Amino acid sequence: MAVYDTSAWIALHEPRDSNHKAAKARLEGLMAAQDVLVVGWHTLVELADGLARHYGQKRAALELERLVSSPRVRIEPSEGHVGPARELFKARPNWGVDLSDCLSFALMRARSISRVFTYDDDFRKAGFQVEG
Repeated sequence: MAVYDTSAWIALHEPRDSNHKAAKARLEGLMAAQDVLVVGWHTLVELADGLARHYGQKRAALELERLVSSPRVRIEPSEGHVGPARELFKARPNWGVDLSDCLSFALMRARSISRVFTYDDDFRKAGFQVEG
């Protein structure tokens, strides 16, 4: 089980991204290993908003539905992790990590998930195993 971060999704779906080929290969490995990818609702919002801005709302809606309906993706609520995320955000003012990532860290800690499919080094800073 690994958390699926926005940066990995972007790398997979944007051929011009410098991590595109690596992301495709890594996702194939995760799928071959029967891994379940966990996505917090906050990550879905971040992803849908970014897609709508860059590619339009129609594509954003299609990609969102594809992700949500995948049997290999488990959607997790984010609301219960806001308090711990705020504490992380407040406790490390010089860390340079955004609140959305702190929400992911809190979700991962609460669910005992140590792996994350990402190209965002902030997860490594927080002590998680980066798959990407």
